[in-house]
Amino acid sequence: MYKMKGFNVPPIQAVLVCPGAGPGGYRGRGDGENMSNLFPYQIQEAVRQQAIPWNIQQVQAPSFWGKTKGRGAVVAIIDTGLDVTHPEFAGRIISPRNFTTDGYNTSIVDVTDREGHGTHVSGIIAGRTTGVAPEARIMPIKVFGPGDGFAFQDAFRHVIGHNKTAPEQDRVVAVNCSWGGPYDPIVHFLIRQLVESGVVVVVSAGNAGDGKADTAEIFSWPGFLWEPITVGATNQDGQPAGYSSSYDGIDIGAPGTQIYSAWPGGGYKLLSGTSMSAPHVTGAVALIYAAYRMREGRYPTSEEAEAILFRHVRKVDIDDAFVGQGILDLTNQIKTFTMDVPPVIEGRRTLTPARYVAELLGAKVNWYAGERRVEIIGSGEKLDMWIGSKQARITRGISL
Repeated sequence: MYKMKGFNVPPIQAVLVCPGAGPGGYRGRGDGENMSNLFPYQIQEAVRQQAIPWNIQQVQAPSFWGKTKGRGAVVAIIDTGLDVTHPEFAGRIISPRNFTTDGYNTSIVDVTDREGHGTHVSGIIAGRTTGVAPEARIMPIKVFGPGDGFAFQDAFRHVIGHNKTAPEQDRVVAVNCSWGGPYDPIVHFLIRQLVESGVVVVVSAGNAGDGKADTAEIFSWPGFLWEPITVGATNQDGQPAGYSSSYDGIDIGAPGTQIYSAWPGGGYKLLSGTSMSAPHVTGAVALIYAAYRMREGRYPTSEEAEAILFRHVRKVDIDDAFVGQGILDLTNQIKTFTMDVPPVIEGRRTLTPARYVAELLGAKVNWYAGERRVEIIGSGEKLDMWIGSKQARITRGISL
Protein backbone atom coordinates (compact mmCIF):
# COMPACT_ATOMS: atom_id res chain seq x y z
CA MET A 1 0.00 0.00 0.00
CA TYR A 2 1.18 3.50 -0.86
CA LYS A 3 0.58 5.92 1.99
CA MET A 4 -1.15 9.12 1.00
CA LYS A 5 -2.15 12.00 3.25
CA GLY A 6 -5.05 10.73 5.26
CA PHE A 7 -5.67 7.40 3.53
CA ASN A 8 -4.07 4.51 1.68
CA VAL A 9 -4.45 3.40 -1.94
CA PRO A 10 -2.62 0.79 -3.99
CA PRO A 11 0.09 2.39 -6.15
CA ILE A 12 -1.67 1.61 -9.43
CA GLN A 13 -4.66 3.73 -8.39
CA ALA A 14 -2.38 6.75 -8.07
CA VAL A 15 -1.33 6.59 -11.72
CA LEU A 16 -3.73 9.01 -13.34
CA VAL A 17 -2.90 11.89 -15.63
CA CYS A 18 -4.02 15.15 -14.00
CA PRO A 19 -5.62 17.74 -16.25
CA GLY A 20 -2.69 19.67 -17.63
CA ALA A 21 -1.77 22.31 -20.10
CA GLY A 22 1.34 24.08 -21.10
CA PRO A 23 4.64 23.07 -22.59
CA GLY A 24 5.47 19.51 -23.58
CA GLY A 25 6.01 17.26 -20.63
CA TYR A 26 8.24 14.23 -20.43
CA ARG A 27 8.38 10.57 -21.21
CA GLY A 28 8.90 8.61 -18.02
CA ARG A 29 10.38 5.21 -17.32
CA GLY A 30 8.39 2.13 -18.15
CA ASP A 31 5.74 1.43 -20.76
CA GLY A 32 3.48 4.07 -22.15
CA GLU A 33 3.75 7.81 -21.99
CA ASN A 34 3.76 9.62 -18.65
CA MET A 35 3.19 13.30 -19.23
CA SER A 36 3.82 15.73 -16.39
CA ASN A 37 2.33 19.11 -17.09
CA LEU A 38 1.80 22.54 -15.71
CA PHE A 39 -1.67 22.74 -14.25
CA PRO A 40 -3.98 24.87 -16.41
CA TYR A 41 -3.61 28.51 -15.46
CA GLN A 42 -4.93 31.86 -16.62
CA ILE A 43 -2.81 34.74 -17.90
CA GLN A 44 -3.79 38.41 -17.87
CA GLU A 45 -1.90 41.50 -18.93
CA ALA A 46 -0.63 43.74 -16.12
CA VAL A 47 0.64 47.28 -15.80
CA ARG A 48 3.75 47.90 -13.74
CA GLN A 49 2.90 48.25 -10.05
CA GLN A 50 4.82 50.45 -7.65
CA ALA A 51 3.15 49.29 -4.43
CA ILE A 52 3.75 45.97 -2.71
CA PRO A 53 1.39 43.49 -4.45
CA TRP A 54 -1.78 42.63 -2.55
CA ASN A 55 -0.86 38.96 -2.22
CA ILE A 56 2.49 39.76 -0.59
CA GLN A 57 0.71 42.02 1.87
CA GLN A 58 -2.02 39.46 2.51
CA VAL A 59 0.47 36.82 3.65
CA GLN A 60 2.07 39.53 5.82
CA ALA A 61 5.54 39.03 4.33
CA PRO A 62 6.60 42.65 5.08
CA SER A 63 6.11 42.02 8.80
CA PHE A 64 8.79 39.30 8.58
CA TRP A 65 11.24 41.47 6.65
CA GLY A 66 12.33 43.17 9.87
CA LYS A 67 14.14 39.92 10.66
CA THR A 68 15.30 39.05 7.15
CA LYS A 69 14.20 39.18 3.55
CA GLY A 70 15.63 35.71 2.99
CA ARG A 71 19.15 36.90 2.27
CA GLY A 72 21.26 34.09 0.83
CA ALA A 73 18.74 31.25 1.18
CA VAL A 74 18.72 29.15 -2.01
CA VAL A 75 15.45 27.91 -3.52
CA ALA A 76 15.32 25.48 -6.45
CA ILE A 77 12.46 26.04 -8.88
CA ILE A 78 11.71 23.06 -11.13
CA ASP A 79 9.73 24.60 -13.95
CA THR A 80 9.88 26.09 -17.45
CA GLY A 81 13.10 27.99 -16.78
CA LEU A 82 13.78 31.63 -15.94
CA ASP A 83 14.41 34.95 -17.62
CA VAL A 84 17.82 35.36 -16.01
CA THR A 85 18.09 38.92 -17.34
CA HIS A 86 14.93 40.13 -15.61
CA PRO A 87 15.77 42.92 -13.12
CA GLU A 88 13.68 41.19 -10.44
CA PHE A 89 16.43 38.55 -10.05
CA ALA A 90 19.64 40.47 -10.73
CA GLY A 91 22.66 39.01 -8.93
CA ARG A 92 20.72 36.25 -7.18
CA ILE A 93 20.84 33.28 -9.56
CA ILE A 94 22.86 30.21 -8.60
CA SER A 95 23.68 27.03 -10.58
CA PRO A 96 21.01 27.15 -13.34
CA ARG A 97 20.44 23.84 -15.09
CA ASN A 98 18.64 22.83 -18.26
CA PHE A 99 17.48 19.22 -18.56
CA THR A 100 15.74 19.72 -21.90
CA THR A 101 16.81 19.91 -25.53
CA ASP A 102 14.41 22.64 -26.54
CA GLY A 103 15.81 23.06 -30.07
CA TYR A 104 17.19 26.56 -29.59
CA ASN A 105 20.15 26.03 -27.35
CA THR A 106 21.01 22.72 -25.71
CA SER A 107 23.47 24.23 -23.23
CA ILE A 108 23.02 22.69 -19.79
CA VAL A 109 22.98 26.16 -18.22
CA ASP A 110 20.62 27.82 -20.72
CA VAL A 111 17.33 28.02 -18.82
CA THR A 112 15.62 30.43 -21.23
CA ASP A 113 11.95 30.54 -20.27
CA ARG A 114 9.84 30.36 -23.44
CA GLU A 115 6.56 29.84 -21.58
CA GLY A 116 6.76 32.38 -18.73
CA HIS A 117 5.44 30.11 -16.00
CA GLY A 118 8.80 29.54 -14.30
CA THR A 119 9.69 33.23 -14.34
CA HIS A 120 6.33 34.14 -12.80
CA VAL A 121 6.66 31.49 -10.08
CA SER A 122 10.21 32.64 -9.33
CA GLY A 123 9.01 36.22 -9.01
CA ILE A 124 6.47 35.25 -6.35
CA ILE A 125 9.17 33.49 -4.37
CA ALA A 126 12.06 35.90 -4.65
CA GLY A 127 11.31 38.82 -6.97
CA ARG A 128 12.90 42.08 -5.82
CA THR A 129 9.52 43.86 -5.82
CA THR A 130 7.13 40.92 -6.28
CA GLY A 131 8.44 38.25 -3.94
CA VAL A 132 7.83 36.92 -0.45
CA ALA A 133 11.61 36.55 0.08
CA PRO A 134 13.11 39.31 -2.09
CA GLU A 135 16.71 38.61 -1.08
CA ALA A 136 16.65 34.83 -1.49
CA ARG A 137 18.63 33.19 -4.30
CA ILE A 138 17.13 31.14 -7.12
CA MET A 139 18.32 27.89 -8.67
CA PRO A 140 16.26 27.66 -11.89
CA ILE A 141 15.93 24.11 -13.23
CA LYS A 142 14.31 23.77 -16.64
CA VAL A 143 12.41 20.53 -17.22
CA PHE A 144 9.57 21.43 -19.58
CA GLY A 145 10.46 20.81 -23.21
CA PRO A 146 11.79 17.99 -25.40
CA GLY A 147 14.36 15.71 -23.85
CA ASP A 148 15.37 12.17 -22.99
CA GLY A 149 12.39 11.46 -20.74
CA PHE A 150 14.07 11.78 -17.35
CA ALA A 151 14.16 15.54 -16.83
CA PHE A 152 12.18 15.54 -13.59
CA GLN A 153 14.21 12.74 -12.05
CA ASP A 154 17.42 14.45 -13.16
CA ALA A 155 16.24 17.74 -11.65
CA PHE A 156 15.80 16.25 -8.20
CA ARG A 157 19.09 14.38 -8.48
CA HIS A 158 20.74 17.68 -9.38
CA VAL A 159 19.51 19.28 -6.16
CA ILE A 160 20.59 16.28 -4.09
CA GLY A 161 24.04 16.27 -5.69
CA HIS A 162 24.43 20.02 -5.27
CA ASN A 163 23.63 19.83 -1.56
CA LYS A 164 26.12 17.04 -0.96
CA THR A 165 29.05 19.21 -2.02
CA ALA A 166 27.91 22.79 -1.42
CA PRO A 167 28.82 24.68 1.76
CA GLU A 168 25.82 25.17 4.04
CA GLN A 169 25.23 28.76 2.99
CA ASP A 170 24.84 27.63 -0.65
CA ARG A 171 22.68 24.60 0.06
CA VAL A 172 19.17 24.44 -1.40
CA VAL A 173 16.66 24.83 1.43
CA ALA A 174 13.42 24.45 -0.54
CA VAL A 175 12.20 23.10 -3.86
CA ASN A 176 9.10 24.52 -5.59
CA CYS A 177 6.99 22.22 -7.78
CA SER A 178 4.11 24.10 -9.45
CA TRP A 179 3.09 21.22 -11.74
CA GLY A 180 1.59 17.75 -11.68
CA GLY A 181 1.18 14.51 -13.56
CA PRO A 182 1.13 10.74 -13.13
CA TYR A 183 2.77 9.10 -10.17
CA ASP A 184 6.51 8.52 -10.61
CA PRO A 185 7.95 6.24 -7.90
CA ILE A 186 11.52 7.35 -8.62
CA VAL A 187 10.69 11.04 -8.24
CA HIS A 188 8.80 10.16 -5.07
CA PHE A 189 11.89 8.41 -3.72
CA LEU A 190 14.01 11.46 -4.57
CA ILE A 191 11.53 13.81 -2.88
CA ARG A 192 11.69 11.67 0.23
CA GLN A 193 15.49 11.81 0.11
CA LEU A 194 15.44 15.58 -0.11
CA VAL A 195 13.03 15.98 2.79
CA GLU A 196 15.04 13.59 4.95
CA SER A 197 18.18 15.61 4.16
CA GLY A 198 16.61 18.83 5.44
CA VAL A 199 15.03 20.31 2.31
CA VAL A 200 11.38 21.40 2.27
CA VAL A 201 9.51 20.45 -0.91
CA VAL A 202 6.46 22.58 -1.73
CA VAL A 203 3.87 21.52 -4.33
CA SER A 204 0.67 22.96 -5.75
CA ALA A 205 -2.65 21.26 -5.04
CA GLY A 206 -3.89 21.24 -8.64
CA ASN A 207 -6.53 23.16 -10.57
CA ALA A 208 -9.23 20.52 -11.02
CA GLY A 209 -11.49 21.93 -8.30
CA ASP A 210 -15.23 22.50 -8.51
CA GLY A 211 -15.55 24.68 -5.41
CA LYS A 212 -17.02 21.84 -3.34
CA ALA A 213 -15.17 20.44 -0.34
CA ASP A 214 -16.97 17.09 -0.47
CA THR A 215 -15.87 16.20 -4.01
CA ALA A 216 -12.21 15.35 -3.58
CA GLU A 217 -9.94 15.72 -6.60
CA ILE A 218 -7.46 13.38 -4.95
CA PHE A 219 -5.38 12.15 -7.86
CA SER A 220 -3.13 15.17 -7.99
CA TRP A 221 0.50 14.09 -8.02
CA PRO A 222 2.76 15.08 -6.29
CA GLY A 223 0.13 16.95 -4.25
CA PHE A 224 -1.21 13.82 -2.58
CA LEU A 225 2.20 12.70 -1.31
CA TRP A 226 2.88 12.73 2.40
CA GLU A 227 6.36 14.29 2.31
CA PRO A 228 5.86 17.64 0.53
CA ILE A 229 3.80 20.62 1.70
CA THR A 230 0.72 20.87 -0.53
CA VAL A 231 -0.76 24.32 -1.10
CA GLY A 232 -4.31 25.25 -2.09
CA ALA A 233 -5.27 28.58 -3.65
CA THR A 234 -7.37 31.43 -2.28
CA ASN A 235 -8.78 34.58 -3.84
CA GLN A 236 -8.11 38.14 -2.75
CA ASP A 237 -11.16 37.97 -0.45
CA GLY A 238 -9.51 35.08 1.40
CA GLN A 239 -11.99 32.50 0.18
CA PRO A 240 -11.00 29.29 -1.65
CA ALA A 241 -10.47 29.69 -5.39
CA GLY A 242 -13.10 27.75 -7.31
CA TYR A 243 -10.44 26.04 -9.45
CA SER A 244 -8.33 24.87 -6.50
CA SER A 245 -8.43 21.09 -6.03
CA SER A 246 -9.74 19.95 -2.66
CA TYR A 247 -8.83 16.74 -0.88
CA ASP A 248 -7.53 15.28 2.36
CA GLY A 249 -3.88 16.17 1.98
CA ILE A 250 -3.91 19.93 1.46
CA ASP A 251 -1.63 21.38 4.13
CA ILE A 252 -2.03 25.14 3.81
CA GLY A 253 -3.64 27.83 1.67
CA ALA A 254 -2.12 30.91 0.01
CA PRO A 255 -3.16 33.50 -2.60
CA GLY A 256 -3.41 32.14 -6.13
CA THR A 257 -5.76 34.35 -8.11
CA GLN A 258 -4.62 37.28 -10.26
CA ILE A 259 -1.11 37.24 -8.86
CA TYR A 260 1.23 39.94 -10.12
CA SER A 261 4.75 38.77 -10.88
CA ALA A 262 7.63 38.82 -13.35
CA TRP A 263 7.35 37.75 -16.99
CA PRO A 264 10.04 37.07 -19.61
CA GLY A 265 11.28 40.15 -21.41
CA GLY A 266 11.42 42.29 -18.29
CA GLY A 267 7.66 42.57 -17.98
CA TYR A 268 4.92 41.52 -15.59
CA LYS A 269 1.64 39.62 -15.84
CA LEU A 270 -1.24 38.45 -13.68
CA LEU A 271 -1.59 34.67 -13.42
CA SER A 272 -4.12 32.52 -11.58
CA GLY A 273 -3.73 28.95 -10.38
CA THR A 274 -2.38 26.84 -7.54
CA SER A 275 0.93 27.18 -9.38
CA MET A 276 0.88 30.71 -7.94
CA SER A 277 -0.16 29.73 -4.40
CA ALA A 278 2.69 27.22 -3.81
CA PRO A 279 5.52 29.76 -4.32
CA HIS A 280 4.15 31.96 -1.52
CA VAL A 281 4.84 29.10 0.87
CA THR A 282 8.22 28.38 -0.73
CA GLY A 283 9.18 32.02 -0.20
CA ALA A 284 8.05 31.78 3.42
CA VAL A 285 10.27 28.74 3.90
CA ALA A 286 13.23 30.73 2.53
CA LEU A 287 12.53 33.47 5.09
CA ILE A 288 12.37 30.91 7.90
CA TYR A 289 15.64 29.23 6.94
CA ALA A 290 17.44 32.55 6.67
CA ALA A 291 16.10 33.81 10.01
CA TYR A 292 16.89 30.54 11.76
CA ARG A 293 20.47 30.56 10.50
CA MET A 294 20.93 34.14 11.70
CA ARG A 295 19.77 33.12 15.18
CA GLU A 296 21.20 29.63 15.56
CA GLY A 297 24.25 29.68 13.26
CA ARG A 298 22.89 26.78 11.21
CA TYR A 299 19.98 25.93 8.99
CA PRO A 300 17.04 24.13 10.58
CA THR A 301 16.08 20.59 9.73
CA SER A 302 13.03 20.25 7.52
CA GLU A 303 11.03 19.21 10.59
CA GLU A 304 12.12 22.31 12.49
CA ALA A 305 11.38 24.55 9.51
CA GLU A 306 7.94 23.06 8.96
CA ALA A 307 7.09 23.41 12.67
CA ILE A 308 7.91 27.12 12.43
CA LEU A 309 6.02 27.47 9.14
CA PHE A 310 2.83 26.04 10.60
CA ARG A 311 3.01 28.47 13.48
CA HIS A 312 2.61 31.13 10.78
CA VAL A 313 -0.85 29.95 9.82
CA ARG A 314 -4.03 31.94 10.35
CA LYS A 315 -6.98 29.76 11.28
CA VAL A 316 -9.99 30.43 9.09
CA ASP A 317 -13.55 29.18 8.84
CA ILE A 318 -12.85 27.24 5.63
CA ASP A 319 -12.99 23.49 5.15
CA ASP A 320 -9.51 22.01 5.55
CA ALA A 321 -9.98 20.16 2.26
CA PHE A 322 -9.24 23.55 0.67
CA VAL A 323 -6.62 25.12 2.94
CA GLY A 324 -5.45 22.45 5.39
CA GLN A 325 -4.42 24.03 8.67
CA GLY A 326 -5.23 27.55 7.48
CA ILE A 327 -3.90 30.50 5.47
CA LEU A 328 -0.25 31.50 5.34
CA ASP A 329 0.31 34.50 7.64
CA LEU A 330 3.86 35.66 8.33
CA THR A 331 2.81 38.26 10.88
CA ASN A 332 5.57 38.97 13.36
CA GLN A 333 3.47 39.06 16.50
CA ILE A 334 5.20 40.89 19.32
CA LYS A 335 3.68 40.27 22.72
CA THR A 336 4.42 42.38 25.77
CA PHE A 337 3.29 41.90 29.34
CA THR A 338 3.87 43.32 32.77
CA MET A 339 4.97 41.06 35.63
CA ASP A 340 3.71 41.90 39.09
CA VAL A 341 6.58 39.81 40.49
CA PRO A 342 10.00 40.69 39.05
CA PRO A 343 12.53 37.96 38.17
CA VAL A 344 14.93 36.96 40.94
CA ILE A 345 18.50 35.89 40.27
CA GLU A 346 19.91 33.26 42.64
CA GLY A 347 23.39 32.15 41.74
CA ARG A 348 23.28 31.06 38.10
CA ARG A 349 19.48 30.70 38.03
CA THR A 350 16.79 33.21 37.12
CA LEU A 351 13.50 32.63 38.93
CA THR A 352 10.33 33.86 37.21
CA PRO A 353 6.72 32.78 37.81
CA ALA A 354 6.00 30.04 35.26
CA ARG A 355 2.69 31.51 34.14
CA TYR A 356 4.33 34.64 32.73
CA VAL A 357 6.59 32.74 30.37
CA ALA A 358 3.97 30.11 29.57
CA GLU A 359 1.24 32.59 28.68
CA LEU A 360 3.65 34.69 26.64
CA LEU A 361 4.38 31.59 24.52
CA GLY A 362 0.69 30.92 24.05
CA ALA A 363 0.36 28.10 26.56
CA LYS A 364 -2.50 27.66 28.98
CA VAL A 365 -1.77 27.48 32.73
CA ASN A 366 -4.04 25.71 35.22
CA TRP A 367 -3.46 25.72 38.98
CA TYR A 368 -4.95 22.91 41.08
CA ALA A 369 -4.53 24.05 44.68
CA GLY A 370 -5.93 20.89 46.23
CA GLU A 371 -3.39 18.76 44.38
CA ARG A 372 -0.62 21.37 44.73
CA ARG A 373 -0.10 20.91 40.99
CA VAL A 374 0.51 23.30 38.11
CA GLU A 375 -0.52 22.21 34.62
CA ILE A 376 0.91 23.95 31.53
CA ILE A 377 -0.57 22.98 28.17
CA GLY A 378 0.87 24.17 24.87
CA SER A 379 2.59 23.17 21.63
CA GLY A 380 1.08 19.69 21.72
CA GLU A 381 2.51 18.87 25.17
CA LYS A 382 1.35 19.00 28.77
CA LEU A 383 3.72 19.75 31.63
CA ASP A 384 2.70 18.83 35.19
CA MET A 385 4.66 20.17 38.15
CA TRP A 386 3.94 19.44 41.82
CA ILE A 387 4.70 22.02 44.48
CA GLY A 388 7.42 20.78 46.81
CA SER A 389 8.47 18.00 44.45
CA LYS A 390 11.60 17.81 42.33
CA GLN A 391 9.78 15.77 39.70
CA ALA A 392 7.83 16.98 36.67
CA ARG A 393 5.98 15.05 34.01
CA ILE A 394 5.63 15.91 30.31
CA THR A 395 2.89 14.25 28.29
CA ARG A 396 3.21 14.55 24.50
CA GLY A 397 0.51 14.46 21.88
CA ILE A 398 -2.05 16.51 23.78
CA SER A 399 -4.80 17.81 21.50
CA LEU A 400 -5.03 21.56 21.86
